Amino acid sequence: MEAARRWANSRRKPQPQAAPDVPGSLAHLSARIGAGESEPDEYYIWPEHEQGWHLFMRFVSQARYAGMAGAFTGLDYTPILIWLGDQIDDRTRRDELFQQLQWCELGLLQSTAETNEMSQ
Repeated sequence: MEAARRWANSRRKPQPQAAPDVPGSLAHLSARIGAGESEPDEYYIWPEHEQGWHLFMRFVSQARYAGMAGAFTGLDYTPILIWLGDQIDDRTRRDELFQQLQWCELGLLQSTAETNEMSQ
């Protein structure tokens, strides 16, 4: 989720979420920034989430917008589910990838909401 939010805001490599005491985690990053350090220029995705991130990037073009302002409302799941069904045989793995994609979608929704709040 944080990866998609950061991607939407800055188009940088995202930082995965991790436990607060893990160097490189978001909590650790927040503590460093709170202590006056600048935010790093690079963010990374944990290897176990890389396929989910690539899936999100493959289908970000399926974003749906509503209203005159063109507010982002989410992804159109139809082509995503068809593609997953055709490409991934293992149902458990399909479900994992779809859940990772939904976390990225949530991050994009939150980023859009933050941007809308700042512009008002």
